[in-house]
Amino acid sequence: MIGILYQRVILAMVVLGAFQIGPNAQVVDLTELQRQIQVFSGVLKEGLALNTSNGFLDINGGRVTHVYLHNQGVLFEVRTPLANQRNRVSLSALASSIRSFSGTANPFEMIARQQSAVSSAQSSVAAQIPELSAQADFAEPALSPIDYQVRIEDALREAYRGVRMLQEFDGITEDSAGELSRELDSLGQQSSENLTLLTQLQQAPLTASPSAVETGEPRVMAGGGEQRVEELQFVLQNLGDRAQQMANEINDRYEQARADYNQRWHQDIQAFENSLFGVLCDYGAMLRDLPADEHVTLVLIGLGEDSRQALAADSVHVVAKADLVACQSGDLDWQGLQQRAISYAY
Repeated sequence: MIGILYQRVILAMVVLGAFQIGPNAQVVDLTELQRQIQVFSGVLKEGLALNTSNGFLDINGGRVTHVYLHNQGVLFEVRTPLANQRNRVSLSALASSIRSFSGTANPFEMIARQQSAVSSAQSSVAAQIPELSAQADFAEPALSPIDYQVRIEDALREAYRGVRMLQEFDGITEDSAGELSRELDSLGQQSSENLTLLTQLQQAPLTASPSAVETGEPRVMAGGGEQRVEELQFVLQNLGDRAQQMANEINDRYEQARADYNQRWHQDIQAFENSLFGVLCDYGAMLRDLPADEHVTLVLIGLGEDSRQALAADSVHVVAKADLVACQSGDLDWQGLQQRAISYAY
């Protein structure tokens, strides 16, 4: 930790061009300065509301650590729950993917469920067939049962994942999430029943009239089976379309919820940094024994924006001791202090 702090102080001083240690350097009472830094660290935690404990390990809490380098200044590393929220998108996506993978149905168990649903499926589909027969357009090539199954299950899996992600970003109420899940469950049940019937019909023995046998004409399904196959295929096509439509709509809502979350996150960071400079302006002069030509450097872990880096950057603010004194005398307010600070992402 101390090694990292030293590196950040060195970087900050390079930006300032402050490595000018001369014979006129102020003698520092390190014991008293350490006491002042310790007290100001507590004030910083209190002023930024980082002093709330969240239990063992305090994973979601905040903390402030500090180090002083002679003739350079004091550096505070500030860790805040806002840094944890930054990774919420990627972590939630990973967790959702893992849940989706681990929740994939056992194919043998699925077959057993399909077989047990045959009796209820027959009556359900029979009620749909008269209406569907009038609407169906059977010109397009028919898909196999496994093709329908894969298409519908992929769409449903995508939709379920979207619902979970919406909940992660507070983009949906619990009641709405439950309603969507029930509708997806119903689509899954209907597809399972219809797939079972389609498979049974296509695997049924073919029949042929005596004359057809003699002339070599192709065998056909008994009892109008071909028409029922076409009707079932039409039902499954509609179920697949509806499942994909729901998946697309839910994903659109998720993308909007994530965008709204990111916007709120940036607003929270701005408010946090405003509070930070307010505390600096009001109480920074407590660091009385910090030499007048040195600086206070604050590193906000994980709160920086830097498009050149693949990893999350830190937000760094370097404030001159002289500007802290100006705040104490009323010559400078917190906005002016923020404008004079050297700020960058690293």
